[in-house]
Amino acid sequence: MSRPESRPYSKGGGFERASKSRRGQRGYYSEVVSKSAARSAGNVNVGPRVLQSTVWRSHRDKHLPSVTKFNPPDNFLSLLSSQVYGPTTQIIASDEFAKHAWDPKIQVPYKVDSGCTPRKLEIERRKRQFTTQARNLHKLLQESGVGDSSELMPVTEKTSRALLGQRGDDGRPVPTFPSFLPLEVFDDAELDSRTPQEWQELGVEGDEGVKKPVPGKALLPVLDQPTLTPSPSPPSTLPPSHTLSRNTRRYKAGIGSKSNPLPSIQSRPSSAPIKPRYEWTDVGMLDYDPATKLYHVKRVCVPDHILERNAAVGREEGGKSRDNEDDDEGAGGVSDGEQKAEAPEETAKADGAERKEAGGSGGRDTEDDDIHYWIPRVRLLFAAEDPVLFAKRVASAHKARQTTEALLRYHLYVDCMPVEGMEGMSEEELTRVTNRASHNAKNDRLVHYAKKLQREIQLEHTRTMNRILFDRTVSAQPQTFPFVTLPDPVVVPVPDRATHSDVPAVKFRETRSRLQFLSLTSSVEALSVLEVVRVECGKVAGKKLFHTGASKPLRLEEYDQTQLQATSHVQTYLKETWVQKLRESIHTALAHVSKGWFNLEETSFEVYNGSKLKKLMELVKFAMQDALRSLVLSSLDAYVVMLESAAHPTLQLPPDFTWTCPLTESPFRPLNGTLFFLDLVLDAEGSHYSQSLPSFQPTLVKIFDRGINSTHSVPMVEKYVVDKIFWPETPLLESVGQHEPQIDRLRCRVETATRQSLIPLLAYARQYDQYLELMNLDIKTYISGFAAASSPTEEDPQSLDKPAERVSTLVRVEIEKHLKGKETVEKSLPQSVDIGPFHINTDSVRLALAKKHKEIVKALLEFLVLQLRKESEQISEQFRELSQKLYERPNCIEDLTEQREFVKTVPDLIQANQSRIDQVMADYDLLDDYFFTLSDEDFENRWNTLAWPGKITDHIDSTETQMEQDNQKFLKKLSDDQQQLEDRLDTLQLVVAGFSGRTDIGKAAETANEVRRVTKELKDCQQQASLYNQRERLFELPVTQYDKVGKLMRDFEPYKNLWIMTANWLQWHDTWMNDSLVNIDPELLGTNVSSAFKTMHKSVKHFQSIPGCLAVAQEIKGQIEEFRPSIPLIQGLRNPGMRNRHWQKLSEELGMNIQPKATLTFSKCLEMKLDSHVDAIAKVAEVASKEFSIEQAMDKMEGEWDSILLEIVAYKETGTFIMKSGDETAQMLDDHIVMAQAMSFSPYKKPFEQRISSWETKLRLIQDVMEEWAVCQRSWLYLEPIFSSDDIMQQLPVEGKRYQTMDRIWKKTMNNAHQDPKVISFCADNRLLENLRECNKLLDQVQKGLSEYLETKRTSFPEVLLPLGR
Repeated sequence: MSRPESRPYSKGGGFERASKSRRGQRGYYSEVVSKSAARSAGNVNVGPRVLQSTVWRSHRDKHLPSVTKFNPPDNFLSLLSSQVYGPTTQIIASDEFAKHAWDPKIQVPYKVDSGCTPRKLEIERRKRQFTTQARNLHKLLQESGVGDSSELMPVTEKTSRALLGQRGDDGRPVPTFPSFLPLEVFDDAELDSRTPQEWQELGVEGDEGVKKPVPGKALLPVLDQPTLTPSPSPPSTLPPSHTLSRNTRRYKAGIGSKSNPLPSIQSRPSSAPIKPRYEWTDVGMLDYDPATKLYHVKRVCVPDHILERNAAVGREEGGKSRDNEDDDEGAGGVSDGEQKAEAPEETAKADGAERKEAGGSGGRDTEDDDIHYWIPRVRLLFAAEDPVLFAKRVASAHKARQTTEALLRYHLYVDCMPVEGMEGMSEEELTRVTNRASHNAKNDRLVHYAKKLQREIQLEHTRTMNRILFDRTVSAQPQTFPFVTLPDPVVVPVPDRATHSDVPAVKFRETRSRLQFLSLTSSVEALSVLEVVRVECGKVAGKKLFHTGASKPLRLEEYDQTQLQATSHVQTYLKETWVQKLRESIHTALAHVSKGWFNLEETSFEVYNGSKLKKLMELVKFAMQDALRSLVLSSLDAYVVMLESAAHPTLQLPPDFTWTCPLTESPFRPLNGTLFFLDLVLDAEGSHYSQSLPSFQPTLVKIFDRGINSTHSVPMVEKYVVDKIFWPETPLLESVGQHEPQIDRLRCRVETATRQSLIPLLAYARQYDQYLELMNLDIKTYISGFAAASSPTEEDPQSLDKPAERVSTLVRVEIEKHLKGKETVEKSLPQSVDIGPFHINTDSVRLALAKKHKEIVKALLEFLVLQLRKESEQISEQFRELSQKLYERPNCIEDLTEQREFVKTVPDLIQANQSRIDQVMADYDLLDDYFFTLSDEDFENRWNTLAWPGKITDHIDSTETQMEQDNQKFLKKLSDDQQQLEDRLDTLQLVVAGFSGRTDIGKAAETANEVRRVTKELKDCQQQASLYNQRERLFELPVTQYDKVGKLMRDFEPYKNLWIMTANWLQWHDTWMNDSLVNIDPELLGTNVSSAFKTMHKSVKHFQSIPGCLAVAQEIKGQIEEFRPSIPLIQGLRNPGMRNRHWQKLSEELGMNIQPKATLTFSKCLEMKLDSHVDAIAKVAEVASKEFSIEQAMDKMEGEWDSILLEIVAYKETGTFIMKSGDETAQMLDDHIVMAQAMSFSPYKKPFEQRISSWETKLRLIQDVMEEWAVCQRSWLYLEPIFSSDDIMQQLPVEGKRYQTMDRIWKKTMNNAHQDPKVISFCADNRLLENLRECNKLLDQVQKGLSEYLETKRTSFPEVLLPLGR
């Protein structure tokens, strides 16, 4: 059932009824039906939309009874409610809280393993547990150390004095110190399970975002407690968002939303309780103020007399405020809006201060004094919160406040003790402290500040003495001072000795003696060794790891190889020569030293480590490492300077630099010459260089790093000097690291110089892009395109008349263009150019472009020669055809006449081709202008074409003489042929007359063949007569009449019909009687019998005067009349609709087994006396025929649908498709549904009833799918461009997700339709219908959300969004 509409709020009663209804109501399936399931199920009381066809409604409406309205009783609802027994899942009461406002925050996965507690069950358990514990919140607080909840609230000054004056039963004063600090100051927010925003979101319900209160318990004043004399309190001003007029008491939207602001909260005169009592009361949280961190709550279950009292006070205050407003308006005061506009900051500060004051003292409103409160978080327990944890939180804050107040009282007691008469520090002590602090410096200002500090020290000393006395007194008399809490003593660690323990004692003399004993400066040999080592190390430091001298530019591979040689040379010197020289020098210097500190023959590694020789080797090692470092750093500096010097003109170029100078000039020439050699290349990949430019930077960095690595494997000389000791491995000298800061800076300079030097290279190469088309031009393709552009077309009739003229003109223009281009390339392109550290060779490109122009010119001339060759061959071929026709000899007078007409047209043809010959000769002269040499074949074609007109003119004269001779010959032949035709007609006349004597029916087949031969001869004579008459007209002779031919054909026609039909009838009759009944075509049988009877009937009438032929006609006519009654029997047995069921039924009715076998003939049927059962057979055949028509109609419909395809086309660039509307398909679908329904009412439908029913169901399913499809596509086409915008998806996230879900289903459906476009196979799918209906449902929701969004925006921008909404 649908959820009832929520009732509007009343003055406190709304929350009361809501909480009571929720506590007393319980559903059976609360854990089964979730929010997501409810969204998917929708309104379960409303079924899908069904649109019945018009035909179906027309058949059903007349049988439906009329509907009358049901009148329920007046007390229907009360009767219905009285019949409810037990719990029900129906929501029977209005609820002002959100559904999920009681849901606790748990850490349980949505999908749990078997045996684990489900998430929903855990939530339900926690809800019940929290509800039970919340009811006993005061007990939890007592267990945590909070006695009465009223103790949590700070008291006012009057209340404090009253409480301090209380006495016990014995009359003594009770040492009670009520709390005066706010509890929220000591609240620990880390114990909160949700943020304030999350607590507010618990009240948001539904997709529309309706805001409702969040249930909970709040520590609020007890209603109707005794008060003292009322004292006015200043009005409490809250933010403007919380103001609302008094008349606004009903809410149509969520509480606290923009469209539904909260009631105004103002203060009114209230009474301060003697001992304010507070209790935990059910409330609903309405709002949260981030500035003051206070929650706005509203009481639940407020007594009616409190509501009436507040309403009365509100009316009185409302009248006073209206009077004050009238007075202000009359006095010319300003409005509230103006005041807020003048000082918004002061108003905001005042609002915050008043709200803090209201929150600290209960924060009640003036309109609903005992209903609305602004309270801190520590006084608010939410229903979805753990009460145990909340009690610990409150107890922790309460304990911290008690400790803080006790310390404040303690320090107050100490500060209030008298200081007069206390012995302080003496003047001598103060002077000594001052002198030590100032180091005996004399300064007036210093003396002034020192006296101030002395007074502070004196006061602190006196206070310390009072504190010691106070602590001693309280500790000695704890019963007298039970209300005093002493602070915990601070333990300060005391050092063992009053000295600097971290500084060890030093024996100076022993240390100096030991230093002198271990020093190397006392040995001359050691000093000489160090001198030699410094000299050799100086030589190493002066070498260079890289070749940085001037040389010719090299290719990158050659440059890399050159630097590798220089580095390898230095590396070999370091590993071999340098170490060997140092070893020999050290051995020479220490050779005469006796055994002792510098023993070169030492064999013990432990002794060696303790000798001075070891220290000497360490100094040598450090000197060698310093030399290596100097070598590497100086070499790297020289290498970097060399690269930067060469690339200096390019270092300041921007990345998007464009070359603006001529290609022959370079503004980036280096001062000291170039380093690298490059070839400019133009090919299919574009304009680039012979070496990949991106490879320069890694190669140069590799050279840089290789120089550093070359010094990492230099061995120490120590192993070779002290060679008597076993060294497990060769120790190596330390050199410069790869990633030291200064090395990284140098490497970065190399990368920067390389990268910047490549910028003008790329810009220079881009200038050659204009030549790429020419360089990459394929001459054959170019000539093919040129030929296609210059060839004659049907759109240009003039080009068809003179194609060579057009081609030659275009060729001349193209040749001149390329010759000019060749000259331009040779002048504008340099042979080489220097850009930064690169020397670029462009001569190869320059020569290649010039060569390409030259090759194109040559190809154009060859193309022109080919065209001229074709043109010459065409002209020659036409003249050859003329010559051949003139040489042909006619075979008849028709050919002679045609030749005469042709000879008359030859001069015009010669004249028409003469202009083409002249143009060809002019084009050959063009080739001579460019000095093109023709081949022998082309040279011969040129002059043969020029000679053809004269040859044809000479040949015409000889042809005319020959035509006169042929004319006489054909005239004589015509006379002979006419005489032969007369003789042949006389012979045929005798043959026709002889057919009257043929009367033998047994020889009907031979007579029919003779008839056919005579008929053919008569037709030949008729054709010859027509030919001879036509030739007589050509010779201009009188036309001869051949009437005899027509008379013979008319006289012979009756004989032909008689004997041909006789032969046919005899053959048909034999076939029908003796051949298998299966092979008889009943329709053809009826047609042949009817035709034969008509022919014999005419023959009987015509041959009345010829007895023999008359007898033949009458006999055949009799046979036909005798056979005609058997036609219905044959047609019934050979009905195409006869099936096994019909043969079985026929056998049952006739009492004999009749099956259409191959051996069954009509003669056997007559033997079986079937001719006496013609009516029964015709009746069964009629049924079979009707059923066969239904079967044919079904087959025809199914066959027609096999070829019907959906017209699926791609839609723009969306990656999906749409269906074009097919009106013919829809019309055919309606027609076939009507036909299927008509067949379902046929009395002959029984054998096909299941087939007709399934076919009708399939057609209706297709109709429903097509209708849903059209609706879905129309909505999708409207929404697709809207939700393609990211802005709309952000503004409408819920509708966007729904649209994306629908869009995925739509695209999948359209892709499937594109792959299988057959209507009958694709659309007859129930799952497809469900998917389309689901899509339409989602689209309706999306359109509804979009309309609401547009309606919201239209209020802000009506002039913009009004047309869009329409």
